[in-house]
Amino acid sequence: MIKPTLFLDRDGTILLEPNDYKIDTFEKLRFLPSVISSLSTLKEAGYQLVMVSNQEEVGTESFSWEKFLAVHNLMLDILFHEGITFEEVLIDTHHAHENHPNRKPEIGMISPWLKQNPVDMTRSFVIGDRKTDAHLALNLGCQSITIKCSASANGDYELQNYPDYPTTTFEHWKQITRFLLEKLT
Repeated sequence: MIKPTLFLDRDGTILLEPNDYKIDTFEKLRFLPSVISSLSTLKEAGYQLVMVSNQEEVGTESFSWEKFLAVHNLMLDILFHEGITFEEVLIDTHHAHENHPNRKPEIGMISPWLKQNPVDMTRSFVIGDRKTDAHLALNLGCQSITIKCSASANGDYELQNYPDYPTTTFEHWKQITRFLLEKLT
């Protein structure tokens, strides 16, 4: 069955992004306001969820895989206990200068999953906080939502300077949820 899908960025979208851009301790694990109830509502409404995240610092001396996985797995466990599961969790650790086909906004890390899972791209969205997320939506052939949460570290919200990556911008997950529920009707 072809399903509408939400391709979700992690940091700055699900989790509040700290000023150092690394969620490497349990103390830094904080969810955006209303994201848990919103994802639960959207999943129940029929959207499937796929996490797609660039994590270029993971695997370095200052941010080991062990630190990353400890916090990441706790996040997934919290969401699981609230009824939120992901069809797939895709993490890429390449640096931007490498121009690797798996790094967002390219679709290399998503392509194998897409081949196995039919997606209704006309009713699917990439939700993120950066122009790379809006660009990913363009590359996938779906729509883009940008969240601009004032409590999170300032990503690159100046998307109006990048007209090639159309997006709809919201400041809160409750707004996103209303918008996406209307798209299903």
